[in-house]
Amino acid sequence: ILPKDSKILEIGPGNGFFVDWLLMNGYSNITLVDLDRNNVEYLKEKYRNIKSIDVYCNDAIEFLKNTSKKFDLIITRQFLEHLPYENIFKFFEYSLLCAVSTISLLIMPFLLLLLVL
Repeated sequence: ILPKDSKILEIGPGNGFFVDWLLMNGYSNITLVDLDRNNVEYLKEKYRNIKSIDVYCNDAIEFLKNTSKKFDLIITRQFLEHLPYENIFKFFEYSLLCAVSTISLLIMPFLLLLLVL
């Protein structure tokens, strides 16, 4: 079980459904990165009263490459399948540089299917 004070990064958070679940379960140190400016503005407004949530409008790889933050958990859902093939390895490389430990979670339906096969 992940400690409640863990630093969590979600890339491509959509409407914040998973963030809402994290908040309901006692997690609050959350960073969100999304490339869509409209979605970033929506998320900033939605979580405006929660000071421990940071929302960035940025390319995921650029954010991971340039951030000085370290994370206990990196989450992405339905994201990697939209990256050009050569960028998938960059994403993993920079994710490892931002991880405090080897704990990271990538939820991707297509990858899970491949692992089962």
